[in-house]
Order: sequence, then C-alpha cells, then structure tokens
Amino acid sequence: MKNTNENATNGYNVYKMNDLSNSIITKPNWWHRRTRLERRLISLFIGLTIFILSGIITLTIFIVAKDAKDADDLKYLSSSSNEQYCLTPGCVKAAARILDNLDTSVSPCDDFYDFACGGWIKKKFISEDQTGITQFGAIRDDLNRKLRELVENDGDNSNEAIYFKMMRTVYKQCMNLSEINEQSKGEVIKDIVDLGGWPLIEGPTWREAEFDWIEALKKMRAKGYDHNIFLSIYVSPDVKNNSRHIIEIDQAYLGVPDRKYLLKGMNDSTVKAYYKAIVDSASYIGQNSKEAIEKGASEIIDFETQLAKYSLPSEERRNFTKMYHKIQLIDLKRIGPNIDWPNIVRSMMVVNVSDNEEINVKVPRFLRSVDTLIANTDKRILANYMIWRAVFSALPSAEEPLRKISEAYSRVISGRKTEKPRWDTCMKRLYSSFGTPLSALYVSRNFDEKSRKQAASMVDYIRGQFIASLKKIDWMDEATRAKAIEKAEEMFVQIGYPPELLDESKVMSIYEGINISDDTKYYHNVQKLRKFWTDYGLQKLREPLIKDDWKRFSEAATVNAFNNFIENSIKFPAGILQGVFYDRERPNYLNYGGIGYIIGHEITHGFDDRGRQFDKNGNNRNWWEPETEKNFASRVRCIIEQYGNYTVDEVKEKVNGINTQGENIADNGGLKQAYLGYLKYIEDNGPEPLLPGVSMNQQQLFWIGAANIWCSKLRPQSMKLRIATGVHSPAKFRVNGPLSNMEHFSETFNCPKGSPMNPERKCNVW
Repeated sequence: MKNTNENATNGYNVYKMNDLSNSIITKPNWWHRRTRLERRLISLFIGLTIFILSGIITLTIFIVAKDAKDADDLKYLSSSSNEQYCLTPGCVKAAARILDNLDTSVSPCDDFYDFACGGWIKKKFISEDQTGITQFGAIRDDLNRKLRELVENDGDNSNEAIYFKMMRTVYKQCMNLSEINEQSKGEVIKDIVDLGGWPLIEGPTWREAEFDWIEALKKMRAKGYDHNIFLSIYVSPDVKNNSRHIIEIDQAYLGVPDRKYLLKGMNDSTVKAYYKAIVDSASYIGQNSKEAIEKGASEIIDFETQLAKYSLPSEERRNFTKMYHKIQLIDLKRIGPNIDWPNIVRSMMVVNVSDNEEINVKVPRFLRSVDTLIANTDKRILANYMIWRAVFSALPSAEEPLRKISEAYSRVISGRKTEKPRWDTCMKRLYSSFGTPLSALYVSRNFDEKSRKQAASMVDYIRGQFIASLKKIDWMDEATRAKAIEKAEEMFVQIGYPPELLDESKVMSIYEGINISDDTKYYHNVQKLRKFWTDYGLQKLREPLIKDDWKRFSEAATVNAFNNFIENSIKFPAGILQGVFYDRERPNYLNYGGIGYIIGHEITHGFDDRGRQFDKNGNNRNWWEPETEKNFASRVRCIIEQYGNYTVDEVKEKVNGINTQGENIADNGGLKQAYLGYLKYIEDNGPEPLLPGVSMNQQQLFWIGAANIWCSKLRPQSMKLRIATGVHSPAKFRVNGPLSNMEHFSETFNCPKGSPMNPERKCNVW
C-alpha cells in the first residue's frame, strides 16, 4: 500500500469480464456434451479418487499423531471422547499442517512458539536467494507467482486497457537484461553531467564555480530522482484537520536503512558496504585516482553522518502533537536563514504555493541544523553527496556492473547469498508502480467472494468483544470510556477490494498523464514512473481527503492489513484472506486464531500509544481525561519493559521496547479480543468439530492457529536489520509475549503459575 504521507497482460478486460455469464449460458459446455454414461463414469472416477486420497491423508495424520502419543509427548492435551471430528479435505489438510509444525519435545508452558512452530522451523531451509522464511512471505511468494502468470500470459491483448499495456511493457523491459545492459550504457553519466558533474570522478577538472546545488536539486526532482536528500518535502493529510492536505517538511531520507548505522561509524558492516558502493560506483563510472575517490567517499559518509546526528530518532517521533509545528511557508526563512527554503519548496511542488501557504515543519531543529551545515560545507562535498544519492538510486536500473554494486550492498544488509530470480525482482518493482491494475487482475481470478462475508462477520464478533471489554475496564473514567466506545463503533471497515477496482475507467483515472512505451529505454521509463508517483502524491495538496476513496484501498493483492489513524479505518486486502490466515473450508477456531488475530490487532491499533492520539473522526486531538491518560501510560510502560527485556538469542540483541510498543499493544489486545470473539461465536453457533489425529480441544487449537501465523526462520543479518529498523517484535515474541500475559491461555493449557508462559507479573492494556 502506497503511503502518501508518504508488467504485460493477457488482454483481459477486468470490467467486461463481469458480463461473460450471458455467453456461457448460450453455449453448451464440455460436461453437457458428454453422454449420460460418460458423465456417470467420470463422476464415479472422481469420487473414488477423492475418497482414496482423503483416506491416505487421514491415515497419515493418525500415524503421525500416534507416533507423538507413543512418545508420551501429548499427555497435557485433553479432549472429550464424545467430540465430533471434521473429516473434510480442509480439516484433514489443517490437521496435517498443525502436526507437521509442532515440536512436541517442547512443553507449551515453557515456550509456546517453539512448541507450535518448532517442527516447521526444523524442516525449513533458507535458500541462497532468501533472507528468511515466514508465513507472510510464503503467501506473498505464492501471490507473486500468480501475478507473474497473469502478466506473462501472451494471449490476445489487442483490446486491453492502456495501463495493462504499460505494465506489460515495463515488465518485459525489466526482464530483458541484455537490452538493459546495452541501452543503459552512458545513461548515468549523462545525468551526472546534466546535474552539474561529479567531482568524485572528475577530480580537478570539475567546475566548482558553475555548480549551484539548489538548481541541481531541482533537476534531480525533474528527472525523477529522490529530492528528499537534505529535507523531506511531501504532502499528507493534516493530522489536526483531516478534511484537507498540507505540505510537510521533515528530516532527510538517508541512504542507509536507519540513522543508527551511520552513528556507529566505519566499523559498522552496513556503513562499510555503503562506503564500498560509493567507491565502486565512482571507480566504474570515472577515471579519478583511487586515493581521490576514497577520500571523497569518506567525505560523503561524514556529511551524511551529520544529517543522521541531526535527525530525530524514531523513539522520539511517536507523539503527533510534538511533531506538529504549523507555520507559513515564508517563515522557513526564520528557522533557516542561510538558504532560500521557500523557493526550494515551491520548486518541488506541482501546484502553486504562496508565501502564506500553511506548512507543518515536523522537526524544526533539524531544519535549523541542516541550514547551518549546508551553508558551511564546501560545494565539492555537497556535489559529491547529491550526485552520489542520484547514482545510488539509479544503480538497480543501470547496466550490469552498476547493478552488481547495488546487489552486493543489498546482500550485506539482508544476508542473502545470491540474487533473487529476475522475475521476482521485476514483479516487486512492477507492483510498486502498477499495484492497482495488478490487483484488478488478481481479485478477478483468485478472490473467493464468500470470504468477504465471513471476514465481515468475524470483524463484528471481535469488535463487539473489544467494545464489551471497554465497558468493563476499571482504569478508565466514564467520559473517556464513552469516547473510546464511540471511536470503536465508528471504525470504518474495508475487506477484500473496492468494486471500483474492476472498472477500467476508474483505474485509468489514476494513470492519466503517464506514457510508457517500448520506444523509451527501461532506464528512462523507471525514472518517468518515479517522477509520476512523486507528482501524484504532491498534487493532492489541493484535494480534500475522502476517507472512503476507493483509491486508498486499491492495492488489494497485498498480504498485509492496515489501520489508518487519519481515517479511523481498518483494511483487510484480498491478499491476506488465504493460507494460514484464513480458509473457509476449515473450522473457525483456526480462522479466529489466524485472520481473527490480525483483525483484533488492527482494531487495537486505534488505541495503541499512537492511535489513541486520534479521535473518532481521525483528527489528532486529546480526548483523554488526565487520570485515565496516566493509567494508560503506566500500563504501556509495563509492555515496553516486558518486550525490552527480551533477547533474540540468534544475534544476542535485545528487542527495542519503545519502537515496538504500538505493535506489541496491538498484538496483546488483538489476540485477547479475537479469543473472546471466538468464544462468543461458539456461544451463538455451537461448538465446532475437532481435527482428526490432533489431541487438542477447540480452545487449544485456537492458540495453535494464532502461533502458526508467525512461524519464521531468518538469517542473522536479516534479524539484525529488523531489530534495528522494524516496529514489530521478532516472531517468537509476537507469540510468547501476548500469550504469557493471558490467563485464558494458561487455563487452556493448564500452565502452572510461575512457569515461563504463566509468569506472576502480566502486562495488560486492552
């Protein structure tokens, strides 16, 4: 999903596909052209095949389960002998998966994550081109393969929409490496010359007097390069008045994943790899001496390290009020008197802005420091840094030697041993620009419409239990409680995809103004798309925010879910309603443990440390009474301390309890409400049958389902990157953290008080 706060097809018309039913009725299909005897024999064959396969799978499950029981590993589990068992293919498949995932040598009361996922972890092998394996990743990989088939289908495409043609063009160009190698030669150096030259490769021949860094920045923006290298300038909904958009000025986007890497200095492996990428790029493009290039590269690192030092750490960016400083554009001169910042901002925009345009400067002290830094920095260093950032962003689209430099840097920070398959790389890039049309193709071919209705019912049950819990909380005053209930009741829900996604004219409205063709080189098409999407975000300045705008939910082929504070909305795209998260052919205790956990998680986000700063209308406003706010803060501190004391054994690093607090609050509250939602569901609908060969009751299987969605195996480098930059706790603690806080879990598995999964001290926010 694009954050505005921040490809060939088969000729298939997604809008007209809905009308094909009429032609199907008028033409006898293959089945009806068979004789009655043929149909009977075919039906008998299919029925026998299904029966035999189900029998084999069921027998396998009972053998696996018997082995576990013979090993005396499942003594703690219990279910009534009078229970009914589900023997449908969906249930048999679910049972087989659970048994395959289990490690019954681990007690669920000691480490539930290892118990539920240990078997899965032992059997999984991380291939050379992977950073790790996760349940999310497995579904994403499968979804990408389906999208690839749709894009590569070479059927009749003469009548397809123009955005499908552009998508097809970009994908084919991306896949043609020999053509990229031939056509991209010299393109980077041409841009370098246009931007004012790169002293790192030109040495003493570089003409310093002719270089104007502001003009170079404007040209970078016009060419599609990232302009947010000194300051970030973008358009977002105004958090204080979400009926409109506002220009926001923020700290720079850095070339490394997080400021903390640069602050560690050249001893850090990521900084070393970044430095090497600078040196290798300059050495390939230019003819300057090795010593001069290395000296210039060090100066680039030093300059960017200064930007990192001035940047506000993520731990201090969680309070929206403290990140809101509304001024007029002309007032930028008061904060940064050395540079004409109003002129720079105007030049980045696609609509006219006057001196009295209201803007939000999120971190005034950063602007003040950068203003001084630039004014006191030699032109040569500014040029080296700017051109490097342009080159760095161009590497993945350039000829092979430059692509290899980008890939080498990526391998260091991610831990991958080899490159991803080219089709996988191209599909990911394609989705970033054509996510909406790709989603249209996906949902029209792969989405089960019945899942939307069932997911909506689950939202109702889980939200209902969240509201019921709000009514019982003893640390809230009545005024705050009433507002919290109102916010939960008015939370806007979107599931699957918007109907407009299958309307060609609606989708085409997004891509007006962009022309991608075979006649343009891949390198330039990539730049055109970057500029197009930058323009697309900035042109929203004069547009009102429409909370239910279909375009804000158009990228449905996404394995993720979202809570949008500004909209007070929760979104569950079609891509996540499958696999380990959801299957309508299996019992609902697994679905409530799967997608139900995710639903509860997203609802609770509206009340975590950041979401609770927004009212029912999505405006940043304090609606909390002081005493209740103090009680909330105390409970959040408990969560921060709990997770901040977790150590990831594989890399010997602690979890960042501050940066992960919002996700941890959502995990704890979401899983609790999903469980209560399931109990309410069976109260209304009666108990569900058990799974064959799995000696667990419905409640135990709920917790197993909740743990299984997080089964994960990562390379050490990838784990370190997630700890350093991520807002989610590692998978193990997304299971053990919430479950160890829940009496319901301990009661279900009879965990003794004081055991690792049933500690004396528990943290509970929602």
